[in-house]
Amino acid sequence: MFIPAYAFFSRDTALDKKKIRIFAILYGFMSVAANALEIYYVESFTYNAMNKNVEAFITYTTGVAFTAIQGIMFICLLGAFFKEIKKVIASHTGFVLGKEIHSEGEEARIAEIHKELDHSFTIAFNLAMIYVVSDVVYSLYGAFYAFANVNLGFLNVVNICCGALFIGYLFKAMSDMKEAVETKYMLS
Repeated sequence: MFIPAYAFFSRDTALDKKKIRIFAILYGFMSVAANALEIYYVESFTYNAMNKNVEAFITYTTGVAFTAIQGIMFICLLGAFFKEIKKVIASHTGFVLGKEIHSEGEEARIAEIHKELDHSFTIAFNLAMIYVVSDVVYSLYGAFYAFANVNLGFLNVVNICCGALFIGYLFKAMSDMKEAVETKYMLS
């Protein structure tokens, strides 16, 4: 989802492409590593093998660590992307071409426009952090099962709901910005 959005924004704006690319590469690498370790663990061991087998324990904890690092890279990627979008919002809203001096009232109106457009992205970012935490907690499910002998199968549903909520709100934030550009502020 971020690749098309990044391509769309980067062709017409001066995004800090280097930071976004670095975080995207790190996120991609960590995603592949976390998924590969999860597949290896599921094919080689059972969930409760980690409290009986050292190799299973190391594989499992390494997979959880990679999932956590993957989440951190996702938040960094998202943060870099939103920071660049906020720069675009700040650079292109509320200014009249040829009028460089603004009154105090105009400055307040411009600040209000920026705050309004930033609000949806801030909520989407916070929902992304909740999703990442739920992803790490879900990846710990096997440890709960093996060591505490507690079946927390509902964690999968919680993780899916958090991801769906984040994606839905991200689409809302992007559509709010698109609507503001096309209709409310006539910025296109």
